Amino acid sequence: MRRTRLLLCGILTALLVLVGHDRLAIEAKSPDDQVGIQAEEVADYIHAVIEANRTVYTTHVVQWLQDEHVVLAAEQWEREKGLLLPAQMLLYAGLLAAETGGGIQYRLASLWPLYSRNGPATEFEQRGLEAVAKDPGRPYTGVLKSGQGHSFKAVYADRAVSQVCVSCHNAHRFSPRKDYQLNDVMGGIIISFPVDTSTGQPRVRVSEAANYIQTVIQADRTVYAKLVVDRLQDNGVVRAEEQWRGRKALPLPAQMLRYAGKLASETGSGLQYRLASLWPLYSRNGPATEFEQRGLEAVAKDPGRPYTGLLKSGQGHSFKAVYADRAVSQGCVSCHNGHPSSPRKDYRLNDVMGGIIISFPIESE
Repeated sequence: MRRTRLLLCGILTALLVLVGHDRLAIEAKSPDDQVGIQAEEVADYIHAVIEANRTVYTTHVVQWLQDEHVVLAAEQWEREKGLLLPAQMLLYAGLLAAETGGGIQYRLASLWPLYSRNGPATEFEQRGLEAVAKDPGRPYTGVLKSGQGHSFKAVYADRAVSQVCVSCHNAHRFSPRKDYQLNDVMGGIIISFPVDTSTGQPRVRVSEAANYIQTVIQADRTVYAKLVVDRLQDNGVVRAEEQWRGRKALPLPAQMLRYAGKLASETGSGLQYRLASLWPLYSRNGPATEFEQRGLEAVAKDPGRPYTGLLKSGQGHSFKAVYADRAVSQGCVSCHNGHPSSPRKDYRLNDVMGGIIISFPIESE
């Protein structure tokens, strides 16, 4: 456990560098940043990212490599040189996200937890978990007093997304339930973040909403790169490869982000995110618009500040933000410097390699 804490401290340091201390403390500088959106929408965006990350990791990594008899997911993943369980991936990403100082927090909880610490911590969480167990299609939400302000809290149903989840919980010696089936509700994903209640309805500035989304994306990517890819490669267990399916390998961190972004965009919320670069391996990953070109150039010069704008989108508007994407691990550096299609061969650890582009619809005010 002590070693895990040290690993998490190291990852947190890396995440704070990658996210940028300046960004977390930035006050809005333009009218675009002052536009607010409803807290329910923000929670839906955040949940879409969390759920997409978890589903992609479960299906493209855990289920895939176990079915191919390459490496197993194990609760004692460090000792057994295995994959983190999907719930552990979410746990560590949530811890990292909470420590960045932006105010967002998320975790898994259940009415039937393996360990008491993963049960409901408050009466609100108890009611929320009971509600989503009965009606999984609707999150349980509320505005709660938090220090000198208020926070919006939402509980979303957490389902068994693969047979791995079912088998693990049904067989676990501490499990109070042994009858889970695929797609059963196993608990809830609990999300909270600060909100402004001065207008009567809980709202969040679009710049803050984008920061929350970026924090979740970056936390998950960092945990995957550090605790899965780098660790298993360093231990000679399995490598990450671009053609991962043909080689029974791990997907690259950039591929995981791309798969999750595609899945999140299919929720119908309007949220979209992807990686892009001024030096892409493939032309499809270059800037698609003049705004993206300017944004990628801006974050390459000033990685601590996202490039944002309010853009016309169909009959409405969308908020778009470009965040610096750094080399989160030596694996990223080696892959790009050694790739035959790479226009740059001089990347170093923590260099800006491109940007994470996030957009979502808003009602212009």
